[in-house]
Amino acid sequence: MNILLLTPGINKKFNDNYHAYKYITESGHRILAISNMENILKGAGAELSPEAETDDGICIRRVFKTLKEQRIYYPAVRKYGIIKKIAEEFDPDIVFCENSINMPIAAKIKKDFSVPIVLRLEFLFDRDFPYDIIGHRRFLKNKITGDLFGKILGSLYWRWICFRADEIISHYPGDKKKTVNLSGRKKQVTYIPWPGKEQVFKETIARHKDRAIFIGSFDAHKNFNEFSRVLPELFTRTPVKEFYFVGSGHYSYIVKELQGSFPGKIKHISTMPRDECLKLIAGSYFCYSPAVRGGWGFIGDAWAMKTPIVVTHNHYDFKDAADSIVTSQENIVDRVNRLYDDSQYYSNVAMGGYNRFKEGHSAEKVGQKYLDVCSKLVDPKEKKK
Repeated sequence: MNILLLTPGINKKFNDNYHAYKYITESGHRILAISNMENILKGAGAELSPEAETDDGICIRRVFKTLKEQRIYYPAVRKYGIIKKIAEEFDPDIVFCENSINMPIAAKIKKDFSVPIVLRLEFLFDRDFPYDIIGHRRFLKNKITGDLFGKILGSLYWRWICFRADEIISHYPGDKKKTVNLSGRKKQVTYIPWPGKEQVFKETIARHKDRAIFIGSFDAHKNFNEFSRVLPELFTRTPVKEFYFVGSGHYSYIVKELQGSFPGKIKHISTMPRDECLKLIAGSYFCYSPAVRGGWGFIGDAWAMKTPIVVTHNHYDFKDAADSIVTSQENIVDRVNRLYDDSQYYSNVAMGGYNRFKEGHSAEKVGQKYLDVCSKLVDPKEKKK
């Protein structure tokens, strides 16, 4: 099977999904990836990849210079002539489209080559969070209308997407039982866990018992105001003596306020290479996230590094005391103190998260699930099963 992959980023150093696609090529299939040259680091910043390369059997053509060029409709479609020529040489059987920003190009390929589209999303469209589906165009929001225009435009674009997609994969557990009207047919969304590649470091990484950490964008859905209320309690009523933030965004001012209130205890790093992030997680006693909604990245990294993650909102199908600590602002101090007081409890939570990572999120298992979805669309016999 020839899979034409449209992706906002692909590089083994930066992208978890790369390893799932590597599994597919190792299973005897071809992948041609169309992407951009930027690799967005954890938090902020970017490193560049070459314009063209073949790595682990994956042929990559980075037609776009930047993610912004790929994300915005008119700059993206201006490159379609180049993409079409690349696709003609590849002769695709299917388009595997990562992220809704690539759907305008995917729709053109579907029309010109008569091939189906599999769309992979972190979340389905949600009217309460309308901007992801339309490329983060928050200029639509204002004091008078609020999110109204974002919701209208997001809903219209979502309908356009569903009319052209043949299958949709979501990585969000909350989308497991949802259905969508795809290409005029009502179909259930395919839930597939986000893939990860276990990173094993040669050196021993010492765990600092007085350190906790958060990594991610400083966006509204990460619920940063909770840090202002919880961290003072952790500093005064638990063994936590320092807290690391890795990332950047609108709510950076909250981190600065905390730094002013707790000199020397709040560390802020705006950007950091992935391996360094993993080492920082592995060297911390626990991770803490107040996010009310979010993706897999920080969660999976914590599980993979066998570092317990403490959450105050169950947005990722967490299993309390089994793979995570699911608590509240009111109870977080007691739950964190138990991690310090009960070594067996700490070990059980850490290994429970690690086992969930291994059993559900391995690149090989996720890659096979991607392959199953594609095969049923390409092979009519498989489709009937």
